[in-house]
Amino acid sequence: MRMHQYTAGICAITLQLTPNGPWMVRGETRRETTVRGSVLEPFMDQKGQPALPGSALKGVIRSTAERILQSIGSARDPLTAPLIAPIFVEHGRDLHGFGRADVSDSELLAWHATLSQEQQAQLPVTPDRIYMLLSAASQLFGATVHAGLLHISDAGVAAATARRSHVALDRFHGGVGEGPFVEELVSTKAPLTTQIEIHNFALWHIA
Repeated sequence: MRMHQYTAGICAITLQLTPNGPWMVRGETRRETTVRGSVLEPFMDQKGQPALPGSALKGVIRSTAERILQSIGSARDPLTAPLIAPIFVEHGRDLHGFGRADVSDSELLAWHATLSQEQQAQLPVTPDRIYMLLSAASQLFGATVHAGLLHISDAGVAAATARRSHVALDRFHGGVGEGPFVEELVSTKAPLTTQIEIHNFALWHIA
């Protein structure tokens, strides 16, 4: 569904992260013909530089935001969208008699179909109105019916990689896995830079 026909404003934040030690997000595995075995290459951005995916950063920020919102409390009005909706729910459950705070954002359309005609008239699920029916967390970060307002680019680092060797262990048998050695191309302590953008932002989004 298309909820925003235009962009009223964009809040852009440049975020710099400095790791405490070597790090790597696993990309492809390249096997060398030498006795050293395999080389784990890092995830690369469009510039061919090691990067931390923006989706990973978004997940961490969303998890922290949801933990804060859970501590505030939910809406008491059965038709008012909560700050954070239930996340883990039983698929295909009967939603009759449920309040809005008891329904996940992915169940919104199915829950709306169980309401009376009068309630459905009060809460239309048209593309221009459904945004207000989502929880505060999904308004910002997105849900099934809404792409979200927050966009985070991959955090790239313009630094050389260093090789780090170790023996891979088989997590099922406890013995040596692929080998004899596995080498990782890890990044050093160079800072990572990413861009956070909030489209059509409100002041509470920045907070």
